[in-house]
Amino acid sequence: MNLNLDYKNNISKLLELSLNNENYELEVLFNSIKTINITQFNNIYNRLTKLYGNCDKYPKSLDIILTDYKSNKITVIGEENILNYYKTNKLSYESISIIEKKRVINNKKYIDNIILTDYDCKVKLREENIIDNSAKKVELFKKINELGKLFRFKQRFSFFTPDKFFRFDLTIVKCNDKFSNSLKDANIFKSKEVYEVELEFIGN
Repeated sequence: MNLNLDYKNNISKLLELSLNNENYELEVLFNSIKTINITQFNNIYNRLTKLYGNCDKYPKSLDIILTDYKSNKITVIGEENILNYYKTNKLSYESISIIEKKRVINNKKYIDNIILTDYDCKVKLREENIIDNSAKKVELFKKINELGKLFRFKQRFSFFTPDKFFRFDLTIVKCNDKFSNSLKDANIFKSKEVYEVELEFIGN
């Protein structure tokens, strides 16, 4: 990858910010314009397997975004919990985790994404905070059945570089495009699979 000096300096700035804050997430999203197909996804998976060995395969998960709380991601882990939610449209407080993701502010300005058009990828820096056992989590939990929802059903595979500074995340996603009242109404399990590849800096 041959980047000009401006791009290199901007990416170095994001890396420096990330190193100084463990709650910052620095990642590269590949194929942000053209989507990845199943053949490309499998080729990337096989290539990373040759480079880094076996991957970490995570339990299937379901992300939920509420209409009035779009910066908060509610996650349900495990097929049993997801299936139970699908059947009953109910979640237990203990079965969910919540992460708040928001843009980073530096010197009173928002940090913009860096778009590398020639390589069809996007570099992002976000602040992530876990919302756990707090008034905010209680508030969101009470709103789940009241508000429209976007769903992302995910199966993720992760590869770590030997120095443990970077992680490749390969994710198969099924989602809805419009807010729905319930997982059953969203009908995401019959939707087309989307394939995502990300590189995250985890050295902070």
